[in-house]
Amino acid sequence: EAAAELLPADPALRMSIGGFLPALHQKRFLQQLQATARGCEDRLQWLGSPATREEKFRLLATFDWLCVPAEYREPKGLYVLEAALLGIPSLLPSHGAFPERVQLLQDGQLFEPSESLAAAIRRLPRLRTTQQRQNLAQRCLDTSGMQQAGEAVLQILTPTDS
Repeated sequence: EAAAELLPADPALRMSIGGFLPALHQKRFLQQLQATARGCEDRLQWLGSPATREEKFRLLATFDWLCVPAEYREPKGLYVLEAALLGIPSLLPSHGAFPERVQLLQDGQLFEPSESLAAAIRRLPRLRTTQQRQNLAQRCLDTSGMQQAGEAVLQILTPTDS
């Protein structure tokens, strides 16, 4: 829906859709995508699911923003951290682990699940500087690296003297 609304109105906008899609749903999805892209086929593409971790990171590195309009309450949002390591901010629904991720990384945007995704995308800043990308990647390392995660787990598990 967001692509159908935004692409005809903005010739500079390009959208890529990726992720796992069961074979059972592929034909119908691709038909819907083709109908949505009519007139904008060169600016809307289906990427599928990367076969390897390396492919996933190469793909993420081409994005300006990672948008995950998940309806379910994501408990971890690890792909948000993967994108952040590459300096890619995320546009996410305001539920599950996403608000905590955006707050921790001090970057990214949240939208209310009841809000139009197209409206949320319209609010995104288009251009990000190399410095902004580097800062996001560094904050991700500083807040979500193995050292920090290990220290947080130890703090939880270490009994305190009462």
